[in-house]
Amino acid sequence: MPTPLKELYSKAFYAQFAEIIQDLYPTFDQVNFMSDVLSDGFEQLELKERMAHTSVTARNYLPANFEQTTSLFTALFDRLKGAPWTDLTLPYMFVPDYIARYGLNEFETSVKAMEYITRFTSCEFAVRPFLIQYPDRMLA
Repeated sequence: MPTPLKELYSKAFYAQFAEIIQDLYPTFDQVNFMSDVLSDGFEQLELKERMAHTSVTARNYLPANFEQTTSLFTALFDRLKGAPWTDLTLPYMFVPDYIARYGLNEFETSVKAMEYITRFTSCEFAVRPFLIQYPDRMLA
């Protein structure tokens, strides 16, 4: 039986993510992030629920400044470009989800980040709230 897509969000994935982020952002609390993201009930979450859970949990550990966080995400994807597992960027769809959740009022920063990030993972769902709130700016 094939492995469910939700299993992309695994302990191994989070460990890789946390290691890279801590290297880029030394105050990132790997231990507590891992504990929170893999909390009770995680196994029952489906793919999009795990993606959303990852976004919400990550917000507690990433910089409060949205622009700083998007710069961190850009650096993350720069790091991933050279990694041997670059073709496994699908679980990083939580990054565009993060942008859509927390960056809707940061149009320029968010769109700039999505323009870069979409080269690595889909921003298809993340652009939708921006299209609704800023239809002319987004279509331009």
